[in-house]
Amino acid sequence: MSAGLQQRCTNPNAQGFEYYGGRGIKFLFSCFAEFYLDVGQRPTPEHSIDRINNDGHYEPGNVRWATRSMQNSNKRPPSAEASSCAARAEKLARKQAAMRRRVSRKH
Repeated sequence: MSAGLQQRCTNPNAQGFEYYGGRGIKFLFSCFAEFYLDVGQRPTPEHSIDRINNDGHYEPGNVRWATRSMQNSNKRPPSAEASSCAARAEKLARKQAAMRRRVSRKH
C-alpha cells in the first residue's frame, strides 16, 4: 500500500503521478512501520487511503482510511479549465437541442 503511494509521489512514470508528485505532493513517512502506526489496519476492503487535506502531503496526521463516498466528498474543486470545458459542453448541448427542435418543426 505505502509503496504505491510513494511511487505516485516520486516516479514520473507511475500512473497518476501528475495528480500527486506532479502537484508537489510528497510521501513523508520514513518507513512502512511509521505509516502503519499512523493509519492502523485497513477497516474493510471498501476503505482506501485518503489525504484529509488534498493539497497536503502523505504525512502523519493527514492520512486516513476512507470509503469511496467519503473520498468523493473530499475532492479538490474543479480547475477553471475543467469547469469552463464543462460549461462549453453544456452550452453546446443546449444549442444542438434547440437546432433539432427547429429542424423537426420544419418537417
